[in-house]
Amino acid sequence: MANAASYFVDRHVAEGRGDKVAFREVGTGRSLTYGALAEASGRAAAALLAAVLPDPKGRSARQPSAFVERRARAIADGAATIAADGRAACFQPD
Repeated sequence: MANAASYFVDRHVAEGRGDKVAFREVGTGRSLTYGALAEASGRAAAALLAAVLPDPKGRSARQPSAFVERRARAIADGAATIAADGRAACFQPD
């Protein structure tokens, strides 16, 4: 199995448990649901893939360089800005 963490998170969401707590932070009581975890990991994976795609033979998603990590963060930040200011609708399927 290539990505066991993704498998277990996605399985819980697919089986209708996306609103159940996946993690609870000790001390603060903050929690993260399976659904929120799947969404966040999906965004991070998409940003990493976008950072690698211009040069997939020279850049690695499995062992990202400092440049690829910075670029992925910049892509994720840009996507969050687009979502926050209402421009994301043009990227969503109908």
